[in-house]
Amino acid sequence: MKLRSIFNKPTVLMLLFFAAFLHATIFLFSYVYIEKSKRLFYSQAFSQLQSITDLKHYELNSYFNELFLDLKAISQTQCIEDFVEDVKALDKKAFNKKNLQTIYTKHSNQLNYINNFVKHHEHTDIFFINTQNNQIFYTLNSPELLTKEIDSKNNSDMLVMLKNMYKTQKTQVLDMHIFSLKDYDKPNIAIATPVVKENKTLAILLLVIPNTDINNMVKYRTGMGKTGESYIVGMDKRLRSNSYLVKDFTVKNLLKKDSDKRIDTPASRRALEGKSGMDIILDYRGVEVLSVYKPFEFNNLKWAVISEIDSKEINKQFENIKNNILFISGFIAVVLTVLGYFTLRYIINNTVVFPLKRSYNKAKEFQDIVDNSLNEIFIFDKESFKFIYVNKSAQKNTGYSLDEMMSMTPVDIKPRYNMQKFLKIIQPLIQSKKGQITFETIHMRKDGSTYDVEIRLQFMQFKNKEYYVAIINDITDRNKALKQKEFYYERSTHDYLTQTYNRQYFDELYDVEIERAKRYKHPISLILFDIDDFKKINDSFGHDFGDKVLVKLSSLVKDIIRDSDVFARWGGEEFIILMPHSDLKQAMHKAQEIRAAIANLKIDDLDQITCSFGVIQIDEFKNAHSSFKKVDQALYQAKANGKNRVETL
Repeated sequence: MKLRSIFNKPTVLMLLFFAAFLHATIFLFSYVYIEKSKRLFYSQAFSQLQSITDLKHYELNSYFNELFLDLKAISQTQCIEDFVEDVKALDKKAFNKKNLQTIYTKHSNQLNYINNFVKHHEHTDIFFINTQNNQIFYTLNSPELLTKEIDSKNNSDMLVMLKNMYKTQKTQVLDMHIFSLKDYDKPNIAIATPVVKENKTLAILLLVIPNTDINNMVKYRTGMGKTGESYIVGMDKRLRSNSYLVKDFTVKNLLKKDSDKRIDTPASRRALEGKSGMDIILDYRGVEVLSVYKPFEFNNLKWAVISEIDSKEINKQFENIKNNILFISGFIAVVLTVLGYFTLRYIINNTVVFPLKRSYNKAKEFQDIVDNSLNEIFIFDKESFKFIYVNKSAQKNTGYSLDEMMSMTPVDIKPRYNMQKFLKIIQPLIQSKKGQITFETIHMRKDGSTYDVEIRLQFMQFKNKEYYVAIINDITDRNKALKQKEFYYERSTHDYLTQTYNRQYFDELYDVEIERAKRYKHPISLILFDIDDFKKINDSFGHDFGDKVLVKLSSLVKDIIRDSDVFARWGGEEFIILMPHSDLKQAMHKAQEIRAAIANLKIDDLDQITCSFGVIQIDEFKNAHSSFKKVDQALYQAKANGKNRVETL
């Protein structure tokens, strides 16, 4: 009876009502917050996977573009055309390994360049294929395939590609799952390009590339946790890059004829249909994953680029947060119920606890974002320059602990700067001329290693105190990519031996300068010269010494000509100089100066080197390329008149 009378009291009923309402409200908000946190984690995971997929898609595209440029550059060189024409000159009976070996010896320098290219890039092999009978007449690593004909029995897909190339004269890719020219230890991709002269296909140049390069690009796992992976699926729904999670899911295993394994998931099907997107699906293991997929189409290749991470791993990331929220919310509800009606009414009326809690969680959330940012973030004092905050990425990348960095300044990790130079760089911030400055330098880790960085530094005020905030981006990979791009550009425009412009790039510059001379009506001249009796030098001292002569002579000429002159190796021991803003008299004088300098050049035991020169002033702009024939006649005249002289027409 007493218990019933207690519950009949209005104050007790109100207390129970508010307690129940409080419990329901707190747990409802907790549930909503947990669901929002879950969606946030999923959204961040999808965004990360999207960035990774886009990056790998870009790297694949860049990789194949560079391969196409390299292969086309090789196929378009004059020396390769000469080699192919010598082979094609053989009749059917003479097309054998012995006669081919004789031609190889003749063109050894050219073939060595190709061989070094294949070895340097660790490609599997390179082939030349005869367009008349589809027979292989050159290979670096597969001599047993010489004179073998590519027929429809074992190489039907390759034969179709070759026939199509004869018609279109366009470079094509043969996917690794149908490449059957030879049984290699590893899967390979084939890229073929025609060797064309005067719009006629002379031969096919076939480069065989191991899928190791593809696999290395795709398996890069930074930011993908423990269960994340990226992989490529071909049109046959088999892998083109090895799986990280299932060791027997390798390209080699899945490309076997008796293999019935397929990556037949919604992600692979949609990407192979040309669609991009993201979804939560069951992957090839039957495991629920967050999947981002994107089609990759290049030439004949149609692949699906897929990045995935197990949903369990994402769920674990906020599992502890969920448990903490539930525990805290339950504890608060119990405490508030015990304190009673008046305490509850006071908390609600004054709105203190909930705003503070929300602010705390929000601040903690922002702190976690900054602390775990992929960028390095440093905050240091304006006066002492000592660090007062360093995020986890900065600690991990530099190798210093937080305690160690609290006694350091930015100069301690910047080997290129002392404090005086650093103050000079940040002077615009100190003088308030700029709100932010950006510059590049290198950082030194605790172990002494360095890495390239881009720094965005800004000045901030907080609670009447002044700080500098630096956001650091590691640009080591970007700089490496830029250097590699510059390297390939240099190789495509310069002669490999003398480092002068090659003939192809000279032709491009020639057209530009002729057009400029025509527009502004200034004189332009041409000098063509070659080394007298160069064959005797090679026969007497060897080809290595002959190469040395070409290098020394080229270096000498570079020092004599102007920066505006275009100097190129025309072929063999022939060189050409285009002189803008120069009439015939000036060009003749420059040619005489070069001739005299070469005649005085001493190289080892060689008594003297002489050159014959042909010089003309270009007056006919409508058919400017006819000037090459004219200057060649002048050179011939110099040869006929006794060599070691300068002639003009």
